[in-house]
Amino acid sequence: MRRNASSLILFIVVAFVAAFAVGAVFFRDELTGSPKREAEAEATADPHEGMVYIWDGFDFIWMTPEAGVPVNTLGEEDMTLENGIPVYTGDRYTVLRGIDVSEHQYNVDWNAVRNSGISFAYIRAGRRGCTEGGLYKDPWFETNYEGAKAAGLKVGVYFFSQAVNSNEAAEEAEFLLDIIKNKEIDLPVVYDLERVESEPSTRIDGLIDRETGKGKNKDLLTSLPKAFLTVIEAKGYKPCLYMNRVQGYYWYHLKELSDYMFWVSNPLIAGDSIPRFYYAHDIWQYTTDASVPGVEGPVDVNLMFIPKEQ
Repeated sequence: MRRNASSLILFIVVAFVAAFAVGAVFFRDELTGSPKREAEAEATADPHEGMVYIWDGFDFIWMTPEAGVPVNTLGEEDMTLENGIPVYTGDRYTVLRGIDVSEHQYNVDWNAVRNSGISFAYIRAGRRGCTEGGLYKDPWFETNYEGAKAAGLKVGVYFFSQAVNSNEAAEEAEFLLDIIKNKEIDLPVVYDLERVESEPSTRIDGLIDRETGKGKNKDLLTSLPKAFLTVIEAKGYKPCLYMNRVQGYYWYHLKELSDYMFWVSNPLIAGDSIPRFYYAHDIWQYTTDASVPGVEGPVDVNLMFIPKEQ
């Protein structure tokens, strides 16, 4: 009877010690996290939480959206294709179709353009040379401006920049303002910075990666449209930034530019009907090689989305 009692006491002591040890381990794991529990948590966590899946111009990637930049809300229910041309079918916007031209289109028959259903025209007013950096008025600007206005189109202007610092960008704005003074400009004034691909080297090559086209210094690149458009806005014109998809994702801090209108070159994907750029934009350049009556050769065509008053 005494042996049995001793055995029972020993069993109780051993069980108590074991329970205490297990509890201590559990308590420690709750405080510090065991490797097993951490591994399980990592396995179940979404590695793309807060990200969006986009086509960035090179590949489909996961991207963390820039905070504070309005998002593109156009969906497939808002657009359709008619003979391969995107047509807006929603009720939130008034949508105009337009072209953008420069000296490269030469002599445009603006009445034929208007009769084809085009409502507006963006005309290049000037440019900076991509190698030597000189400032030039587009030799066809006056002819295009007068012809488009006479045909009854709404007219906007853009400047093709090759600025490498904010002082040069501001200089370009002043140059443009001198060209358009005393002219009736119906649409926002646009800043357009692009690399000239036909040249083996250009003055803005130090700002971008030649192989990928991505910007090397977003702070500097963002300062260029800011400087140009600040001057434009101070003179009473509505400012607008032109960019392609790569520039929008890899050149600029869009939050710093979001007070301006955005015009995005984002050519339509075959069989698609909506702009596949993640952020909201006011003008969509959906093709760069359209055939439009009155224009010799290929030309860019755009849709401008004007919000209706709610």
